[in-house]
Amino acid sequence: MDSRTGENQERSKYDSAIDLFSLLHEDLVLDILSYLPPRDVARSSVLSKSWHHVWNSIPTENFHFFYDGRRDSNAINNFINSVDDSLQEFRGRQITKIKSFSLCLPIPYAEEFPCLDDWIGLVTHHCIEELQICIDFAMIKFPRAIFQAKSLSVLRLQGFTMRGTVLG
Repeated sequence: MDSRTGENQERSKYDSAIDLFSLLHEDLVLDILSYLPPRDVARSSVLSKSWHHVWNSIPTENFHFFYDGRRDSNAINNFINSVDDSLQEFRGRQITKIKSFSLCLPIPYAEEFPCLDDWIGLVTHHCIEELQICIDFAMIKFPRAIFQAKSLSVLRLQGFTMRGTVLG
């Protein structure tokens, strides 16, 4: 038997098969795909016609950053660069959702982390579901972007001191 004939028969068997994945509800597809690494999610888009447009809206990103509290400027810069690089990579992949973002900064020096508002603004702009911020700053301006996060379902704040009108 010619190997091409066998390949053609095998291919026609798959071509005539029903695309059962396309019959799944989009929410179920999103849930299934959310368990895969982002690279595999992108690859899976060829498995089904309905998955092709869905894969880039999966909330696969989970960012968890913990700064150990050292006041060493190299350690602080390395931490800031790590967060910036991770978020920059997120921007580059054009994923529209972030599942969770947690940031713990157990130091009382707000001036060391001027990019905090930018980070929170970015994640709240991308349909964040869970946001956790642990800060030991004595006084910090509460990021207003949190109030604009319509998809936020879990908010955990620790260590904030808020004075005056928070809601504006």
